[in-house]
Amino acid sequence: QYPIAEQDLQPYGLDKPRVTVTFNDNERIDFGGIEPLKQRRYMRYQDTLHVVTDRFFHNISVSETDYLDHSLFPDKPQISKLVLPDLTLTLHEGQWLTEPQVEDYSNDQGNELIDNWLYANAVQIADYKPAKPAQQVRVYLEGRDEPISFDVLRDAQALSLGRADLGLQYKFTSAKEQDLLKLPAKIPTETIDPPADAPAAYE
Repeated sequence: QYPIAEQDLQPYGLDKPRVTVTFNDNERIDFGGIEPLKQRRYMRYQDTLHVVTDRFFHNISVSETDYLDHSLFPDKPQISKLVLPDLTLTLHEGQWLTEPQVEDYSNDQGNELIDNWLYANAVQIADYKPAKPAQQVRVYLEGRDEPISFDVLRDAQALSLGRADLGLQYKFTSAKEQDLLKLPAKIPTETIDPPADAPAAYE
């Protein structure tokens, strides 16, 4: 470590720090460039220049949203009702009821759709400034009166779910729309015919 003055910052990339970390509003650490010999990082704390192993710079140089859990529901709560743009699922005595009613519906379809929401992980999280969404999804949780609302935002390549209450936007690939906004297809039940030479069953 070496003492350093303001006029000496430029050679170390500290006149315009790559990253600044502030503690308690008054303690500040500036991260500068790389020294060429051993590829260590220049760092300034108060009036002192430090040369440190470049081990953690990539962790602090990312966006603050990269530190957040990318799951829509990190705690995996119990969903009691899911209101999609074209379908509502309501849990009643262990069964998922649909509104409007779906022809040839299986409760397994409801379970799969709910699991898709519980275990969905966004590709990216970004800041969200609410606009006028075309559609909205409301998720009701057991033990909570008010639903969690997601604004549905689409473009050609991505599906985004915006939470205005958190100021966050969860981004998914466009293929995820089928998993989150549509009822999964019913898995057909296969009937296995007995072999032709099997003995006949007794009456």
